[in-house]
Amino acid sequence: MVWFQHANVSVMGLLSSPSAGLALACALSSNRGANAAPRPSGRASQDENRVSQFTFVGIDDATMQTIALRYSIEARRGDTFTVYVPAVEAAAFLTLAPQARLVTADVDAESYPRGPNDRAGYPSYDEIRATFADYQIENPDLALVPDLPWMVSQDGLPIVVLKLSGDVAEDNFAKPAIVITASTHGDEWITTPVVMGLIERLVMGYGSEARITKMLDWSSVYFVPAVSPDSFQSSRNVHGVDPNRVYPYPGNDAEPSIASARNMIRFYDMLKPAGSLDYHANIGMVLYPWGWSCNPLD
Repeated sequence: MVWFQHANVSVMGLLSSPSAGLALACALSSNRGANAAPRPSGRASQDENRVSQFTFVGIDDATMQTIALRYSIEARRGDTFTVYVPAVEAAAFLTLAPQARLVTADVDAESYPRGPNDRAGYPSYDEIRATFADYQIENPDLALVPDLPWMVSQDGLPIVVLKLSGDVAEDNFAKPAIVITASTHGDEWITTPVVMGLIERLVMGYGSEARITKMLDWSSVYFVPAVSPDSFQSSRNVHGVDPNRVYPYPGNDAEPSIASARNMIRFYDMLKPAGSLDYHANIGMVLYPWGWSCNPLD
């Protein structure tokens, strides 16, 4: 099988703990558009998940900080910013940026063309689960679907995980754990095939390619191809919130409002990984933890 067939795609890797993910305006570039591949289509989101797109001209730093912490700033061109706002919070956003212009009332509904082949080439959630089961059956010494009954979404869907390691059945805590995730935002479809393609590359190369074999003998790599199964291939938001903006960060230790985020934190706390990579789409940038301020890395 070939999971990744889309070469001209801008993919953002988020190198972080699960608490990261708050990109401030100063970090954003304006490369979204001409060089980005068309996004696949999807069905219209439910009212609670509807996301609106606004543009506005930059304002004072304190207000920009508030906007960046609450909402998703998608692009910057000169002094003009593009921001995604949950439709139910549009009024609150406009109190911060009263001069903002509504561009799209429903990003998911407006962005995707309709057609019977909307999802052609993209794996469904059931296909992902079946593929993981096949990997475990066909590669019992390398691949494992961990039994994590508590790893579920708000709607009770399992958040599927695949572990690859040279001694996969062993809980070898001396080996560093690496976590690779995708589809925190359900409408960023390309991120899941990227992860599925990486899994396939590692499985096919183990035992025959020295670099891959050494990598998986040295570490345990955990893959979560759809962090937000409730909104997978459907909408950016889930249960009325942006699932990438509910995690705690310095100065805000509130518990996430949705089960998928709470259980991802529990998953990370259980593994204590040495590193993590979370794929997002459309913005050409790498965001390091905590990713919540404009301060440079130490």
